[in-house]
Amino acid sequence: MLSQLVATALFLLGSGCSQGQSAIASKCAPQPEFAPKLVDNPNRVVTFRCQGTALDLIESAGRQARIPIGLVLDARQEIIFHTKRQFDLIGADAASALREAIRETGYELKQEGDVLVIVPVTLTDRQRNLLALRLTNFKTLPGSTMFDLGLHLNMWLRDATNPMTGYNLSHPSSNNEEQFTFAEIPSATTQEIANRIVQLGSKGMWVLRLNAGEADGRQIDTLEIEPYQHHSNRPVVVQ
Repeated sequence: MLSQLVATALFLLGSGCSQGQSAIASKCAPQPEFAPKLVDNPNRVVTFRCQGTALDLIESAGRQARIPIGLVLDARQEIIFHTKRQFDLIGADAASALREAIRETGYELKQEGDVLVIVPVTLTDRQRNLLALRLTNFKTLPGSTMFDLGLHLNMWLRDATNPMTGYNLSHPSSNNEEQFTFAEIPSATTQEIANRIVQLGSKGMWVLRLNAGEADGRQIDTLEIEPYQHHSNRPVVVQ
């Protein structure tokens, strides 16, 4: 079964800050499983009949179709993605499902290679700069999990934009995690690296959260990556 692994990363020197959030699991969002049994879905379609949030549908579309997704989300806009409404999608293609999720939110869907990326229609300079931030010699240890890769990318982003004395990191882990050897990248943008990570193995989703929290009186941004490995690809039908 899944266990909780707490990893403490001291970046540079000193003590750090940590942040967390608690939320009641949505009935439209199945709980993670150690080794979910996948159903046949050769056409990568999405069935989602549930009163849920836009974020529920976005995550479910990625898990059902095993399509890598990216999302740029400002904390000040999160209420839009956490407001419930009734969805009634049967056998929709992933792109159509995502467009339905973001309908009337002020966001749009873009194709970035094999990754479907959801961004505000009008990107702010800050959002654009974070996505285009160029990182040099990005590298991780051999045999890293997708969570590990995401944590490393988040640290590199934080160090480049808002250096801190240190911070604490925690993530769920299990003893059957997919492991990857990620070759060193001489030069690439934040978005390019995130896109490469979520295309690995069982695929996943990256979320760039702006104004995700505050440390030492400064707003901080985070980049989180959620693998699909421990989530079922079953249709979501909740009456």
